[in-house]
Amino acid sequence: MKVEQPSSSVPSSSEYSPEPATASRRASHLKVVRAVCAVLAIPYALAVNQLVLMPTIPTFNHVRPYNVVPFHSILSIISSDNSFAYKAYQLAGNLLLLAPLGALAGLWSRRLPAWFGIVIGFAVSGAIEAHQYLAYTWRIADIDDVLLNTLGCAIAFAMTRWFLRRRWT
Repeated sequence: MKVEQPSSSVPSSSEYSPEPATASRRASHLKVVRAVCAVLAIPYALAVNQLVLMPTIPTFNHVRPYNVVPFHSILSIISSDNSFAYKAYQLAGNLLLLAPLGALAGLWSRRLPAWFGIVIGFAVSGAIEAHQYLAYTWRIADIDDVLLNTLGCAIAFAMTRWFLRRRWT
């Protein structure tokens, strides 16, 4: 006489695999995130253009203002007699200017290397400062702006990657 074994209520590993469903859900979620990044990049780029590339009122002294001494402007702002609000506006503004770029780059691809936030921040900030110097926008080309913009971009990139690692793993 042949005895049948009772069937298990839990499917075998060949019948049940939650991984493909999770992977496809992550892939579709990533497509949505990339689409949102692309849409948000346009108004962000226009705002950065308006803030840093448009000419200001010229001073008519026929001198291109620039600073190539690292931390000179930062220390000058901190030690000035201006209000705390002005100091915070100057320093935090430069930190936050390219932070959305770092966050968007971190959201765009999980495969970008960790140093990419520094490289993209430095490249974009350097291009902005070069434009300010070469195009007679009457804005001050400053190495400290490059340092603060790069730092803000790198921090936002790292924070976004950290958040995504915690969220998606």
